Amino acid sequence: RIHVLSQSNMGVSSARNTGLMNAVGEYVTFIDVDDYVGNDFFAPMAGDTDEDVIFVQYNCFDEQGPISDGENIPAVPSLKDEKEIQAYLSQWLHQNIMRTPWGKFIRRDVIGDERFPLNQTIGEDSVFMFSVLQRVKSIRTVDTAYYMWRTHADFFLQKYQLPVDVAISYLINIYNAYRKIGASSPHLEATLYFTFFCLSEKSIGMFRWRWFARPVIIRLWSSVDFDYMNIHKQKFKKYKWVEYLYRYLDKGKFIIN
Repeated sequence: RIHVLSQSNMGVSSARNTGLMNAVGEYVTFIDVDDYVGNDFFAPMAGDTDEDVIFVQYNCFDEQGPISDGENIPAVPSLKDEKEIQAYLSQWLHQNIMRTPWGKFIRRDVIGDERFPLNQTIGEDSVFMFSVLQRVKSIRTVDTAYYMWRTHADFFLQKYQLPVDVAISYLINIYNAYRKIGASSPHLEATLYFTFFCLSEKSIGMFRWRWFARPVIIRLWSSVDFDYMNIHKQKFKKYKWVEYLYRYLDKGKFIIN
């Protein structure tokens, strides 16, 4: 019942894709190499289960031990109405558990031929999950934290610095997959904007027009709520005139995709 697959190190997306190509079960789940799960992780699968995706809750830990509960989402019984699913996703799509492959069980036939993009090293899990959520017809969320996630937010921002052009291309891939879901989440759009802004800020300092002139960046910025801007107002103060200039040019249709 347990099969171990080995291959040369070609990155996490390639490894996950190999697992998907060899999977034969009704459901698929992912566990990251630096995380762990409780002994009762598979408890949500007991009994009659037919939802396309079953979310579990998660807790955070680091080298010193447990830290806190994760950014968990409300437990809901089986949602099968399209409007209810859209409303649920719109409200909670910004949460970490929605954008990662771990912490959930997904019907293999819903995944179908969807695979993790090999040409993207940051946000590839969001592209995959948003592509899967486009196909989902039913959702259930349990109220127990069965998954334990190792947090490394500061390390992430320090390690994965990006050139501005790469950051934009990654961001566009995620944004396009998100838009196809049909949900509307300004909070998610703000999260995406600020994540990739921070990852490419060193490059933006030299090529600021490449960031602020892109229509998708202008659209995302316009969706960021005012409170979110205030949190980062010092960071954006030095780019203020650039941002105003390109928003003006975009409004006058001087910028095109």
